[in-house]
Amino acid sequence: METGKPFSFGGNVMNTGLIDNRPADCCVEVTCLANEGGIQPCHIGALPHQLAALNLRQITVHQVAVDAALTGKKDYIYQAAMLDPHASAELSIDEIRAMDVSSSKYAYQWKDSKGIRKQSVLVVDKDGLKLYTLSGKENQPDIQSEMVDLKTSDKIQLNTKLPEYEYTGKDLRIKAVFDETKKKSDEDKEEGLVTIPMLNIYKIVETKSGAEVYANFWSETYYRYGSLLKNYSGGSYPGVMYLKKTKDGYRVTKTRYAEDGESLERSIWKLCKGYPDVAIRMMKDSVTQNQRKKVLQKYVSQNKLKIKAYKEYGWQYVNL
Repeated sequence: METGKPFSFGGNVMNTGLIDNRPADCCVEVTCLANEGGIQPCHIGALPHQLAALNLRQITVHQVAVDAALTGKKDYIYQAAMLDPHASAELSIDEIRAMDVSSSKYAYQWKDSKGIRKQSVLVVDKDGLKLYTLSGKENQPDIQSEMVDLKTSDKIQLNTKLPEYEYTGKDLRIKAVFDETKKKSDEDKEEGLVTIPMLNIYKIVETKSGAEVYANFWSETYYRYGSLLKNYSGGSYPGVMYLKKTKDGYRVTKTRYAEDGESLERSIWKLCKGYPDVAIRMMKDSVTQNQRKKVLQKYVSQNKLKIKAYKEYGWQYVNL
């Protein structure tokens, strides 16, 4: 916009008639044109009926969940869960009704000078402290958020930085690939995040100089949000690491990762030549929720963190 040179990109904007068969109060991603006149979203028209139906169901889940947050009505939370395809596939109506949806014990109820009832909660975000306050009438709720700079004693320090995750096992070959996986993820890691390698090792082949490790060198990064670990990013790197034995253990001398996209399967077969069972597992395998939970429980326990749950993007939180 500063240069006046037109530029098009996929932008998230409110649906102001851009997609005909989507609600006007939802956010949509459409092609946008940016120039000296600002940002102009492009009209798309109507989605095919089958796609519009899938979209509308998920949009409705979001709308009901927002209604629950704005009004504080517990029934809306249950209804949103019943409408959600994933939740309703995993849980019965009775199980959803049995969920604990009570307000956080850390929420503070109060009245302002005009007698208006409000509810506030202070959250430790990765950028600092954020205060959320809910007020207003049920049909006209108002939510405000603000960053808070608390003046505290020099003896009191707010620390949202997470400690590093270290390998504590006895297998020095796994330690070498653990450290290499962590190093790769740490290259572009933002401050305040922690890298958690989650290795799926399929085969270790001993060689004259060291070893070859066939695995999915999966890693994820997390940040602290109060007593919650929230996923920031993640990456899957199926491939082979070549290790050389040293005086103190092993070091990685070479890495070969599978290619992306349509070349993935072909490249995995090439990497795993002579080990077809490894290739099949490498193509189908991924990190399971149970595996992720165990790794994060170990990390929290090692560092004696007051973390109660974790959350992957787009999913419900999981208690640790």
